[in-house]
Amino acid sequence: PDAADLDAVLTHEFGHFSQGAGMRAGLLINRINSWVAGVVYDDGRAVGMVDDLEAHEAGVIGAIFAVFLKLSIRLTQAIFWVLFWSAHLLSSAMSRQMEFDADRHQARFCGAEAFASAFARIMELNEGFMMVASQMPDYWKNGKRLPDNIPALIADAATRLSPEGRDRVQQELTRRSTGWFSTHPAVARRIAAVKAKGEEGVFDLDAPAMALLRSPHDVSVRATYGFYRERLGRRFDDATMVPTQGVLTANRDHDAAVARARQATGFEAPTWRPLFLGVDEFLPCQDAKAVYEKLRASRTQLVEMGERANAAAEAYRRQDEELLAVDLAQMWFEAGHSTLPRGFACPVNNRHSIFEAKSRLISACAQSAGTVDEALEHAASRVVCSLRLLHTRGVEERVPGAAALRMRTAQLGKAQAALRDCLPAMRELRKLMGQAGLTATMLENTKRRAEAIGLLTGISRGAYEHLRIVRDRVGDVPYPFESPRERSITMLEHLAEVMPGPDDPQSILSGCSQVLDRYPVVAHKVACELAATGLLVEQALARKTTAQPEGARKAPRAGSENTGS
Repeated sequence: PDAADLDAVLTHEFGHFSQGAGMRAGLLINRINSWVAGVVYDDGRAVGMVDDLEAHEAGVIGAIFAVFLKLSIRLTQAIFWVLFWSAHLLSSAMSRQMEFDADRHQARFCGAEAFASAFARIMELNEGFMMVASQMPDYWKNGKRLPDNIPALIADAATRLSPEGRDRVQQELTRRSTGWFSTHPAVARRIAAVKAKGEEGVFDLDAPAMALLRSPHDVSVRATYGFYRERLGRRFDDATMVPTQGVLTANRDHDAAVARARQATGFEAPTWRPLFLGVDEFLPCQDAKAVYEKLRASRTQLVEMGERANAAAEAYRRQDEELLAVDLAQMWFEAGHSTLPRGFACPVNNRHSIFEAKSRLISACAQSAGTVDEALEHAASRVVCSLRLLHTRGVEERVPGAAALRMRTAQLGKAQAALRDCLPAMRELRKLMGQAGLTATMLENTKRRAEAIGLLTGISRGAYEHLRIVRDRVGDVPYPFESPRERSITMLEHLAEVMPGPDDPQSILSGCSQVLDRYPVVAHKVACELAATGLLVEQALARKTTAQPEGARKAPRAGSENTGS
């Protein structure tokens, strides 16, 4: 981040130092509220003591006295309940005003533009942190070998957010609704309040934030060690710290592959409508010239589609997410609920608009999917033709490392075939896990807790069946990328580290969540490397061809088999 972003964050925190009275009042209210909460949400110990007294004091007088005590306890809890939530509401409102006040300090120093920029960067880093946190169990299972620079990993992850991650950042930056018990105002309201003041700021330094530190790497490593010690406790003594540079290098290689793949396909395929090539292996062809002409035709089609394919892919991804949310909302309303849970993002918020919104989204998705599928067909044709030319005789003279590329694309082809066969089951699993997430919100309601557990058990049974399909499809197919573990692993071991049993709903839902997180990432990596390899072959053949005299130009010589693309 820029030095201005870092100084904006520091100035905000220093602004809280001027709120001595407010900070002390908030601390006092919170401490009192913690004690009151213990009274309000007493687990029945007081009533249990009265029951014990009633058992020892038999008779009518003892029974009447016990009933009087129980009513007194319940009445006291009701009064304290009102006091608890009133104090909580007051402290939350005060906390939000203190945030606005600290924002003013920040804006006076850095200006309104730097204020908004810092918030955008914080949201990106938060998404990056979530990505890194999801990878930590893999490092721990790899002989307890942990990267020694978490800040570097987070900063790197923030530059490689998925489309869904970028959407979450944008939603957070534009969300204006603030809950009554939220301690911080909505980001959009904070930015609007600062811009309304028109502060230009007094600090202006166009330099990396790292320039403000004498030894940024050492600072990051010390922060990483502190983070591990806080989270792991004594178990940290068993860990081995390894340089983070290897992970960053692998990430940069993947970013390069993504850029080449984007150059080859001309657009980024939606997460749940990925680029699958439609073939399990790449065999040589009899007429290499015809394959090359088909490649050129596909390339021309992709160029002509251009921004139309990009716009359709982005529209489909957004519409697909909205359609899933509407499906889940429909399920929720049909279960007898009158309102959607707080925080659930859905284009409609009442049962009367569900069918109209669903019909509109289905039509829009179908239209976008038609354009996306056309672009995917041309992209797959281009990549397949390139990789088939890699398998013709004489190509070694034109493509450096052709033999190694053939072995690698064969491995990737098997992995992609397994992933392609899993896609229908993964889509159903995605819907079921959405249902599980909504249903889990019912667990907070003690009156519906038993109902929620029953529903989650039923959802887990359906999820387990789809998880079995994924297991059967990927089978023993090798995972085609380097694993944090010290041995080669299968696709199944990467997607689901432990296959849960059929009678353990919690483990099933946890395993499905892990599979849903990892499947799109692996599918994207495989597709990108295949497309990048195809582009490399195409460019190598083009260079060698243009270097020859006009009369000597020709396609690679044919192999002995004739296999359609």
